[in-house]
Amino acid sequence: MILHCGSDLFHHSSIKTVDYVVGQGDLTADNLRNFAGSLAAAKNITIDQIFLPADVQGKIDIVEEKLNSSANEFSTRLLENSIKIKKVVNHMCVPLLNTICVRYVSLQVNFPGLNRCHHFLLILGSTN
Repeated sequence: MILHCGSDLFHHSSIKTVDYVVGQGDLTADNLRNFAGSLAAAKNITIDQIFLPADVQGKIDIVEEKLNSSANEFSTRLLENSIKIKKVVNHMCVPLLNTICVRYVSLQVNFPGLNRCHHFLLILGSTN
């Protein structure tokens, strides 16, 4: 029972950590997009009917495009990696718990005359 609770705690804290990292990544992507939007807005500001030169506006457009592209790529990879990590954590908990239980039981049956059972359980626990 204690092992099961420990496994659940590990699983829960791992998933919460991944969710936190994803949240921070989403915040970063949003900040990149907001900054790109601010650049676009700044490009249109005029002072005494003086506009930014066309080459500067073109450079701002390139930076804005790169920022948005980077934010989109970052968000996509963040989502893909979080799904992969969660799958690993979800699949890892049961074999980890099984291995611990089998090794615990194998230590309990390590009495004279039960060596074959002991070795079998150790091998079984190692293969999970």
